[in-house]
Amino acid sequence: MKAPTQKGRNEIKYFIEPAMVQALLDYSRAHIIHDEYALKMPDFRYTVRSLYYDSPNLDFYWEKIDGLKVRRKLRIRTYNTRDENSVAFLEIKRRYGTAVVKERAKYSFDEIARLMSSPEHIWLSYQESTDGSLVLGKWIDNIIRWNLEPTMLVVYEREAYVGRFKDENNTRLTIDYDVRVRVTDSVDHMFAEENLTHVVSNLCILELKYNQFMPKWMRGLVQEFGLTQRSISKYCMGIDEGIFKN
Repeated sequence: MKAPTQKGRNEIKYFIEPAMVQALLDYSRAHIIHDEYALKMPDFRYTVRSLYYDSPNLDFYWEKIDGLKVRRKLRIRTYNTRDENSVAFLEIKRRYGTAVVKERAKYSFDEIARLMSSPEHIWLSYQESTDGSLVLGKWIDNIIRWNLEPTMLVVYEREAYVGRFKDENNTRLTIDYDVRVRVTDSVDHMFAEENLTHVVSNLCILELKYNQFMPKWMRGLVQEFGLTQRSISKYCMGIDEGIFKN
């Protein structure tokens, strides 16, 4: 996998105690506002649902565990609860150290379920994605090349903020709560709530994101609260809990 021609987005993660959240937000308040999706929710949090694909040998899992600096993930992401307007995104996420390059294409959830029922038969000039067929084509290529299949559903509650002042750095701060996982082999299970297992329920995950440089206020936040950067993968936590622990 070649390095990207453009620098990817930086995503830095930390485990934090729930008791720290309010103080962290108070420190950051002059620089952030809720993102547009959080503003629509009564408690300013929305549910993120990600279905990760992997090979039968869990190659993507082992790339992370082995510490490969260049690696990828394929996932389907949707949000909240199911209704007739539910949408889903095909996402290809490539990581180069701390930099991330993500491609995504938006579909109705029903269309995603139909497409993924037999992805090897999809015609690659398919045009019904609102973002065109390029991401879909890459998805199918990866599925066939690596023999990928649905593996792990990861669900959590997200409180999301964006930079108060819009610029090319595109800063973002998210806090993820109540991470829960389930081994699954079907897109049809993405909105299921039964049989989910809680992981790191006593901790939250803080993520700081930016395009070009970590702004001064983020550096101050890390120093003020003594935060330690961690290599955190919800997918790997799910595999550890749902497959290897059992």
